[in-house]
Order: sequence, then structure tokens, then C-alpha cells
Amino acid sequence: MKQRLLTAFLALTLAMGCCMPALAEESASAPTPTPGPTPAAEQSLDADSSVQAPEAESPTYYPYEVATEVDGSQTLVIMRYRVPAGTTADALTRSDLTRMGEPYTLWAVTETPEDVTTEEKEAQQSFSVSVYSNIPEEARSEVKETIDYKDEDGFTGTLTLSDLSIADEMQENGTYIATVQYAGTASRSLAGDISYELIYAPVNPPAAEAAVQENSSDVLLLMMMVSLALFILTCILMLLHQSVALRLRQDGPAKKAKQALAAPAHQKKQKIYVPSSDIVVGGKGDDDDEKLD
Repeated sequence: MKQRLLTAFLALTLAMGCCMPALAEESASAPTPTPGPTPAAEQSLDADSSVQAPEAESPTYYPYEVATEVDGSQTLVIMRYRVPAGTTADALTRSDLTRMGEPYTLWAVTETPEDVTTEEKEAQQSFSVSVYSNIPEEARSEVKETIDYKDEDGFTGTLTLSDLSIADEMQENGTYIATVQYAGTASRSLAGDISYELIYAPVNPPAAEAAVQENSSDVLLLMMMVSLALFILTCILMLLHQSVALRLRQDGPAKKAKQALAAPAHQKKQKIYVPSSDIVVGGKGDDDDEKLD
């Protein structure tokens, strides 16, 4: 009975060891669910099911270079553009970018102005001021030597006093009208082309998938170790059972032999016959006869 139970336990352990890896592989290979469209998007699709989506318009600018770069567990797509000044990154962003059937989305944007030039011109500015002296050398101390210049075209600079002329007639408040003229160089910066670098990353990064695969591998390894431990334990129990049974078989005859040798032989009681001449009547023995003699 014990041997049958042990054999059944061994068969059950082997069956568990064979089934656990298969179950672990099935759970590891099960596809992870991907997020579906939102309810609002589903309603809009149902409402406009008869209307086909418009085809994507061709981009205004094309990248002069497309490269890929590995960032950890994901691969980035880098598109480089050179566009005129005033172009924004929104005009370059693509929403339909895919790589190897996997959708990509914009991850980062870098902007670098290029070919900045400076334009200069000779600028002049004149206006009238009130001075208290009609002598130019004295009136010069009453006005500024330099002024800041800026016009509507974006030219800026610093102008220096170049001419001062004073009217001959004095005003009622005791001042003279002086006309000052400033001159100098003004400049402005002209922006040239702009370099954009648009970096796209996978919509579903493979980090989560790698974590799921790693966890599945750990579960599979743990199940295999448990199955192996159960199998080894069952083998040990069977070996112990067989050794105990063999020892009992060997010790049985020896114990019986020892018990046979150790037990005393059964002796039958023997009857002793005494001759009638040796029987002493009256309780006298041989000692009494010697005393009488």
C-alpha cells in the first residue's frame, strides 16, 4: 500500500513539473493589451463612419537628414531641417510617423539659428532745444553729447552731437532756440535660416514589454526550480523507502536465527525410579546407621 502511494506521488510530481513550464510559457506569450480609443473618439467614429478620413497633406518642408539613435530600450528617430527664419516647429511636426509598423510621436525639439547677419547704416537725427546762452561753446554744455537711436526698421545705435546752431533772437523767458544735430552708425541683425532637430519616440515604449518578459522569465525559472525540487525530494523518498525495505528483508532471517539460538531447548521432565532397597522408612538415613555402628 505504501509503495502504491509513493508511486502515485512521484507520478503527480512529474506531471506538475511538466505542466508548470508550459503554463508559464503560455502566460509569458500572452499579448499585453494596448489602450484603445477613448469613448469620445469612438462616438465620433460611429457618427462619421460614412465619411472617409482625409488624406494627409504633403509637408511643406522635408528633412535634409533622417537618423536613428538607440536610447536605452527604445529607438529614437531624429529628423533635421533647415528652414527660413520665422518657421515654427509646428509646421514640421508629423503625426503619422511610423517605423517598422510602430507609431511614433514627437518627443523633443531643438532649435538653432544659423547665418545671422548684421546690417549697418548711417543715421542722423536733429531737433530743437532751449539754451540760456547764444554762444555755441557755452550752449554746448547744456545739451547731451550722445543720444540713443532706434527707428521703425529695427536699426539701433548711439549718435554723437555733430552740429549746434543757435538763433539770434532771445525768447520771452530769456532762452535761445538751438538746433542740435546728431549723427552716427546704427545697425540691425538679420536672422537667417533656422536648424530644427525633431526627435520622435515610440508611442508604446518597449520598457513595459521588457519588464513583462523579464517577470515571465522569473516566474518560469521559479516554477522549474520548484518542479526540480519536488522531483529530487520524491527520488530521495523512494530511495529511503527502498533502503528501509531492503534492510527489513535482510534483517528478518537474521533476527529469526538469533531468536532461535537464544531460546533454551525445551526439556522434557524425566521420571526417576529409585530401587526399593534404597528407600528409608521412618526418616532415617545413612547418617543414623553410621551412628548405630
